[in-house]
Amino acid sequence: MLNEVLEAFVELEIDETLGKDATLAFVRRVVKIGEEHDGNVGEILEGLERFGLCYLCLKASDVLRQGLCPPCAAETFGH
Repeated sequence: MLNEVLEAFVELEIDETLGKDATLAFVRRVVKIGEEHDGNVGEILEGLERFGLCYLCLKASDVLRQGLCPPCAAETFGH
């Protein structure tokens, strides 16, 4: 459900109005709410790479590999 909320956020171009920093802060808060209710962060951020947010460490990254920033991808995939 939270993924759908974030998709609507993008469809309505709210991220364009807020700007990058405020958008990332909002997305992190949505993810935190999901985590508090046993949500899966990967599922919440699935298909929303446009935010450039690693689903494991929640840090901003210009490069994501399967939703992960380079350090998290290296740790997860071993390269």
